[in-house]
Amino acid sequence: MSSQPSGTSLTVDELEERIAAKDSWSFKECLALAAEYGVKTRMVILMVHSHGKTYIDREETPEDDLDPMDK
Repeated sequence: MSSQPSGTSLTVDELEERIAAKDSWSFKECLALAAEYGVKTRMVILMVHSHGKTYIDREETPEDDLDPMDK
């Protein structure tokens, strides 16, 4: 990958292994992987989907569990 800083040995295969290790990935986790491997976040998200893993688009808060009428 040309966008990686020189001297790093991080590869797409290693990224795929990291993705395969978990069943679900949040946006923040995908963002961190993208930064670590020097790729775009959307590439990591696509890889998560292509490996059949669950992508969580946002972090849920306790307020998300409330009925809209209770807010």
